[in-house]
Amino acid sequence: MIPVTEKFNTAIKQKSRQIFWTGKILLKDETVVEFDDKHILLDSGSITHSCSGTNELEFGTVYASEMGITLKLDKLTTASLENGIVHLFFNIKLNNDSIETIPMGIFEIAEANRTKHFVQLKGYDYMVRFDKTLNFSDTYGSIFELLEFCCKKCHVELGMSKEMVEILPNGKEQVGVYSEHDIESFRDLLHYIGMTTATFATIGRDGKLYLKRYLQDSVWDVREENRYELSISDFKVDYTAIQSTNLKTKISEYYALEVDTGLTMNVGVNPLMQLGLPDKRTRMCQAILQEVTKIKYTPLDSLIVSNPALEVGDLISFYVLNQQYLSIITSIEYTIHGKYRIKSVGKNTLKSANKSKQDKNIQGILQSIESDKLAVNTYTNLSAIKIKQKNQTIIDFEFASNKETDAFFMATILFSQKRKMIKVEEKLEMLDGEERKEITIFRTTVKKQRLHLKYYLNEFPIEQVQPSTECGEGNDLITVMYPLKHLPEKVINHFVVEMSVDDGEIEIPIEGIQAIVVGSGLGGSVPWDGKIKVNETIPLRNLALKSMISFKDNSAELKVDDFPEYKVTDVLRLNSLKLTMMNFDYEEKEVEINAER
Repeated sequence: MIPVTEKFNTAIKQKSRQIFWTGKILLKDETVVEFDDKHILLDSGSITHSCSGTNELEFGTVYASEMGITLKLDKLTTASLENGIVHLFFNIKLNNDSIETIPMGIFEIAEANRTKHFVQLKGYDYMVRFDKTLNFSDTYGSIFELLEFCCKKCHVELGMSKEMVEILPNGKEQVGVYSEHDIESFRDLLHYIGMTTATFATIGRDGKLYLKRYLQDSVWDVREENRYELSISDFKVDYTAIQSTNLKTKISEYYALEVDTGLTMNVGVNPLMQLGLPDKRTRMCQAILQEVTKIKYTPLDSLIVSNPALEVGDLISFYVLNQQYLSIITSIEYTIHGKYRIKSVGKNTLKSANKSKQDKNIQGILQSIESDKLAVNTYTNLSAIKIKQKNQTIIDFEFASNKETDAFFMATILFSQKRKMIKVEEKLEMLDGEERKEITIFRTTVKKQRLHLKYYLNEFPIEQVQPSTECGEGNDLITVMYPLKHLPEKVINHFVVEMSVDDGEIEIPIEGIQAIVVGSGLGGSVPWDGKIKVNETIPLRNLALKSMISFKDNSAELKVDDFPEYKVTDVLRLNSLKLTMMNFDYEEKEVEINAER
């Protein structure tokens, strides 16, 4: 329920209310066309929201809200409505004769039909902008970073702060996307983010993206005088378990409360929950279980007196003969100047009681590596990188092969250099009559920097190939390639590229690095062995050691003084470079680790 004043809640419950609708249309040429009730054809306007399917409650849903309205506006008869934006507002007159206005959403016009006197508009909220193909297949980061990345790429503002995201279930976890997944669009990625955090994605009335939890406290009471129709179930929805398929083990795992008598929510295969050790996956599944077991409600279908402040995911109370029934709104249809239909879907808990745990622990059929198919492991950076004189890792691949094979590494690196001016001294000779004179000229020019790349394969430097180039001021691009020959079978290969600059500083922007390792029989979903690689330089320490040896009566005495305590403190920082990968049809093979990282 969106925030409203107490005066609004009082006025909306009254039997006699003075309400009206207003709106505006922002056209592509920045023209603003405003309208109100007198322009809206009677019974032609509606707004539909949903956060779940038609059968049961779900996590991770990514539904777009739909708007339809018919207007009589002379200004729209010839105007171009392509890419137009519609803002709708609900207005109510309060007891003090003031007007309170609440937003009803922002919608992009998807379809416009004109008749002789009217224009019929159909639009959707900004959720449709996430129907955009992903340009990478693997990535890594926090939930907040992934949300920011999705919003930036799809031109939708994120309505949540980092703190708001981190209080969600698994909101502080670091997650990654590996090659074996079905993510094709940013909307798919939002689905898995919502599943991971036990939420659903929605576009707020301000046009921003939010992850919303199903509420646990009732926000509105609906009594007999506040509704027209009611169809209510005779059972309550109660979840006591979840089921999630592990992509690595190919097992459908089952997590339940000690007393498991309720429904099981199937969260399916989630590629964001495959990174790290098994304990991490268990911890994340348990967090989802804790959230889903808080959900208890009664499904129903009702036609109620309008309250535009209500939203999907809200928990509301229905009273039937003084008996309270709590219900979660899973879909709601706002009718302009009309009644509101609210639905709450859910499965009967009794139907799940007949299933045994053996039935619930089913085993999935999953494909892995096919050795004869081509695989492309890709790598990009999702944060900017600044490089000064010393070597810094910019590309880090880890992959395995199920047979002895050859592969190729290729990369393009976009970077920019800060302007650094130097004075240059030049000596010139000139003729003064018959006499030859030498003059000295001083001029200022941009200093060119020399970049150096260094390759490492399985921690050993490749000394015979060390690319180097000069770069000038502004943006520049380099392309490199290196063949990886005779890669051994069933061994994890680790390929690293470091960059340094002789003097000055360069910066690689976000997604400035596009790198691939391509070959047959390669796989990039390598299990983590629990090791963390840290590169650091510890300066030389002078340890003071003073000793005195004295001889007395053919004996020696050793005394040690002033031996200072030696301490080293470390700070671990998350490497913001992301490993990405595209995988084409692999055959499942065992990978044996024979090399230490």
